[in-house]
Amino acid sequence: MIEYNKNSLLQICIFVLICFPAILFGQGNPVFLDEADLRDEALLQATLSATISPEDIRASEFAQDLAEKQADEMTLASQRRVQRMETRIKATPAGEDLGPLLDQMHLRIETAKLVISRAALVKQIVQAARSEQSTKAALNRGRSMEKFGGNGRFNATDLTMVERAFARKFGRTLPISADGDTSLHRALGLDHTGRVDVAVSPDQAEGLWLRKYLETLRIPYYAFRKAVIGSATAPHIHIGPPSLRHISDRRQAIGAKVGYTPKTPPHSKASRPS
Repeated sequence: MIEYNKNSLLQICIFVLICFPAILFGQGNPVFLDEADLRDEALLQATLSATISPEDIRASEFAQDLAEKQADEMTLASQRRVQRMETRIKATPAGEDLGPLLDQMHLRIETAKLVISRAALVKQIVQAARSEQSTKAALNRGRSMEKFGGNGRFNATDLTMVERAFARKFGRTLPISADGDTSLHRALGLDHTGRVDVAVSPDQAEGLWLRKYLETLRIPYYAFRKAVIGSATAPHIHIGPPSLRHISDRRQAIGAKVGYTPKTPPHSKASRPS
């Protein structure tokens, strides 16, 4: 797996790429040639002033595709602005003061150089992130379970977003097999309250999409590729933090067999994925 041991350096580079355009755009009186020129200026202002980090790009395939698309768009926009100004200068009548136009041409060329540098850096991070994901996927293929910690939180609003996105993508409702606590989970000694199980295989098209979408939203999940004793009875994706293990129930069952009463209070629980 690729380790980003140069994160600080990359973030410094990105900080420079963000701040320097503000200086460039703030110099002199800008000259806009037409409406298309204004749109390209707005696009560059938005993309060059956006906050970005290796962690943002590594978060999901969606983030990587978006970063790559924005890098291409701002490169083309900067090139168009230079070409427009060059055409304007060539069309200027002899004897007319070219000073303001030449100043703008200089700023546009410097901005284009900056854009090319930023785009190259972003694509380098995207390439490294994809390589890391490919390596991780290869390592995880033989594992029974794979987890994503995310932000450690999951609520009803998150579930609604996931359900709507899944329906738009696949034209059917999210196949929820367990919403909250169930008799099966209680039989396994688990408190599944506030968690959701989705009956999709983690490595099939729907499962792969769902995992990537959850990662984009930083929602935690556990992806089970097969039944796991005490945790899962079939392949599925558990959305949310790990279920809570009823330690007291388990100890009472053991105690009944060996003839002792557990000292742990009945409400005691421990964290355990389902």
